[in-house]
Amino acid sequence: MDVKLSICLWHQNTREMAEYYRAIFTDYKLVSENPMAVIFETMGTRFMCLNNCAPHIKFNEKISFVLTVDTQ
Repeated sequence: MDVKLSICLWHQNTREMAEYYRAIFTDYKLVSENPMAVIFETMGTRFMCLNNCAPHIKFNEKISFVLTVDTQ
């Protein structure tokens, strides 16, 4: 089974967050982008940046993981 692990980050502006990481990591690769999410890879890890649709929830040290598998 092919499993990919993504780290899910929340921010008010996903494009802004992705641009921040692009400026830091030389091996940054944009995977996909839409109005709700930006997915990129760096250092062999996939990151998913999601727009925070609940602005009253402030950024904190919590992290979420997304598993992508061949079958459910």
